[in-house]
Amino acid sequence: MKLEDTTVTIEPRSVGACLDLAFVFYRCHARSLLFLTLLFALPAVALSAVLVAAIGESGVLWGSLGFFLVCPVLGAVVVSGAGRAVFGEPLEPMAALRGLSGVWLRLAFSLFTTRLMVLLGLACLVLPGLLLDVYFGFLVEVMVLERLHGGEARRRCRGLTTPTYLDLLFRECALLLFLAVATVALFTLVDQLLGLLLGHSLLSGLESRFLGDSLRRLFADPWTMALLTATLWFVYPLARLAWFFSYLDARIRKEGWDLELGFRMEARRIEARV
Repeated sequence: MKLEDTTVTIEPRSVGACLDLAFVFYRCHARSLLFLTLLFALPAVALSAVLVAAIGESGVLWGSLGFFLVCPVLGAVVVSGAGRAVFGEPLEPMAALRGLSGVWLRLAFSLFTTRLMVLLGLACLVLPGLLLDVYFGFLVEVMVLERLHGGEARRRCRGLTTPTYLDLLFRECALLLFLAVATVALFTLVDQLLGLLLGHSLLSGLESRFLGDSLRRLFADPWTMALLTATLWFVYPLARLAWFFSYLDARIRKEGWDLELGFRMEARRIEARV
């Protein structure tokens, strides 16, 4: 992978620009990204439906915990494929999975331990969890793309986040808000389409006067949870891609990738003239 072979413009980007680029990138590589998402979404959807059918509305909590712990693995696969596609290589599902060879065990252990730390932080008034999540936010990129691990990976994460910590915190909150809003919007859209086709909507039983009771009954329905889980998993890669482009933005601002690319292109033009 060479910096001069990048397929996206190397320039600083705001969180909105990163999200916009994520949509464009997803559209260009939709088939491969959908296939990779299905590998994780199908078991998660089935498990969430089974949990809700077995233990009722409390199955939502266990399903949410499962998503929280497992979604970084899908994120790692997406980053593996996107990292190669950005630097001129085709995004193929098997190539994205092979890109994690050699780091699977270390990556899984690191992700599991950091997610537990973030979970404990979220239980302590939420903010500590968000701060920890930002601190370890680029751990996947560092381990998968830069092939660092252990203390080197942690120092690299600290180096990438320290200068722009508040900006990255804002970006994470914005992307989490996007993930929540987009999931609800997509869930509602699919539910309404199913209502038109089948004559019955899952949300038709909601009553504004008794919204809490209606939501509890809704979350106790296996079909509802299966659909909600599916929409969450299919929206997640968009948010993860936007965070990956924020990693590129952090490297551009900290390490001057845009200047380096300009120098390399100019050097090529000079060599061609000689």
